[in-house]
Amino acid sequence: MNDMRPMRLAVFLVTLTLPAFGQYSAHQEGDVVRLEDTKSQTVVSVMPSHGNNAFDMKVKGKNVLQFPFASAAEFKSRGSFSGVPFLAPWANRLDEMAFYANGKKYLLNEGLGNVRGPITMHGFLTTAPWEVVEVKADQEAAW
Repeated sequence: MNDMRPMRLAVFLVTLTLPAFGQYSAHQEGDVVRLEDTKSQTVVSVMPSHGNNAFDMKVKGKNVLQFPFASAAEFKSRGSFSGVPFLAPWANRLDEMAFYANGKKYLLNEGLGNVRGPITMHGFLTTAPWEVVEVKADQEAAW
């Protein structure tokens, strides 16, 4: 049976790191988490309920991502590849059947059927729901 429960991973969605007190904010509105850096005038909108996808990024008020939908709700209902999905646990092709994180090597399990070929591409979940466990900001970052 396919387990469709939201994933419980402690993942920092996006971290903006320019040091200055009070420049970061983070808040959630329904399905959308917004992370803001006021110094760089950057706002990133992420939809964890739709593959943990960053679908909107404004820099100085101008959207730098192509977003062909009228709203976040339309985006979620269509199941499109628009936006920047969470690319985990690596972000491009691998040169071996393993990846490294925090100095540790993790072998890929070819028996699961989710690894395709000897030079595997990143894993990304375009529609799998994620559970938001924390939306916060401090003097160093927003997450």
